[in-house]
Amino acid sequence: MYWRFSRSEGEKPALDKMGEVFNEKYPEKGMVFAMGTNSRRPKQWLLNGVILLDETGQLPLL
Repeated sequence: MYWRFSRSEGEKPALDKMGEVFNEKYPEKGMVFAMGTNSRRPKQWLLNGVILLDETGQLPLL
């Protein structure tokens, strides 16, 4: 996200956009971190991604 926005809009707007998304929008909707390891460093956990969760209620069972 940073790379894409910094190339088109510059560093400051990219950081502002990331702050808006990850500090305001995602926490309001719910988010989880996708964690994993790398084959070169199997004992070191890495943040592989952020997953946005849109909370929905359970659908009725028919």
